[in-house]
Amino acid sequence: CIKNAIYLADKMGFSSQVVKYGGLLVRDRNQMMAQFDLVYERNDNVITLCEIKWAKAPVEISVISEIESKIARSKLASLYNIENFTVEKVLISPLGASATLKKTRYFNHIISIDDIL
Repeated sequence: CIKNAIYLADKMGFSSQVVKYGGLLVRDRNQMMAQFDLVYERNDNVITLCEIKWAKAPVEISVISEIESKIARSKLASLYNIENFTVEKVLISPLGASATLKKTRYFNHIISIDDIL
């Protein structure tokens, strides 16, 4: 997905605001704290976290606790040195999200293979 990061940002409507992007691995004394598959830093004080799931079925609601745990462990504010910023969350998965997960409106964007093609 890194090689298609700008294409994905364009699909989500913020490609002109991207300052930098890439994967993010947060460690503390050689212990992995959190890993984000794709992160966009934007010039509008938004950090966009993308969770990429290669699931054979729509992603279920349990992904929310997984992401919240990653966010808590990562200490994003200190990593990005941004006082006031918004975190947007994105799910990228071939079959998208289950109806139950969609109803939560947890993700700012949900991208499936149909959205990419």
